[in-house]
Amino acid sequence: MDLTGADLHPLYLKRVLDKHIPGWLEVEPPGLWDAVLKVGPYSHPTKNKIQAIRTAILSPQALEDWRVFEKVVLALNGIAPNFLQVEPPAYSELIAGAEMLKELIPDFEKWGEEVLRYSASVAMFRNAPELLPPLEEGNEFMYSRGNNVALLGEAAAFKQWLRSEGVRDG
Repeated sequence: MDLTGADLHPLYLKRVLDKHIPGWLEVEPPGLWDAVLKVGPYSHPTKNKIQAIRTAILSPQALEDWRVFEKVVLALNGIAPNFLQVEPPAYSELIAGAEMLKELIPDFEKWGEEVLRYSASVAMFRNAPELLPPLEEGNEFMYSRGNNVALLGEAAAFKQWLRSEGVRDG
């Protein structure tokens, strides 16, 4: 089976791993990569997606810590995360990544406040008017809700900080 396609959907990839490598979530790298190679050749983006799937399922941090959430969202979208930089995803990647996370986590309950605040900041940074499902709970943190001056300041500070890190908005 060829696992090199950049467009392999993480949910499909999880099904493949569940079927061909029973207990794969408990297998630690490098043993996991040896087992995946027995299923078929894989690419670096596929490896990133597999690691993001593992992180999402095994660690609550993917739903609570914005730094982990950001990198998992990027990897699920096929983007190699840079762990030394803040990399706000595009708005569409944010929503798609959150949808995939929600589907991947069997006992998903809710997003942590830090992830919701980060998602609202990304939406504001990307000039989106609101957060769509499954992140709609974060709309309470959007500056358009009640013209919250503190949140406007947070959004402006976040934009300024991201620009200083070399991240372009838009």
